[in-house]
Amino acid sequence: MRLVCGSVEDFLFNVLKDGAQNVDRRVIYVDYQKTPFGESKSHDCVKWQILLQSFAIVNAEDGGQFLLQTSVDCGVDYTDASNELNGSKKALDLKKQIEYFCEKNDLTIRPGIVNLD
Repeated sequence: MRLVCGSVEDFLFNVLKDGAQNVDRRVIYVDYQKTPFGESKSHDCVKWQILLQSFAIVNAEDGGQFLLQTSVDCGVDYTDASNELNGSKKALDLKKQIEYFCEKNDLTIRPGIVNLD
């Protein structure tokens, strides 16, 4: 089973409700994706879409496991003369929120994406 949350806040709420002690290996995975916006090729792109994803494998009470996940569109970065990195700034703020939560709940944060394949 996979449970997808629409925000980091909902993701962390579910970790607490299911019990931080039930997070497999006490690890939450966080990853950034930076993809060229539109039709541009990455080598000449000046506009990038930033996505933050977070995952936890939760040990359920019935002995099974499920994947808890969130994906947040953080906005756009511009690597032109303006150098506006609003998407990366938002993603960093959300990652800091997850790091603080992990510190408070004796969890570890690691880079990566959990794949269901």
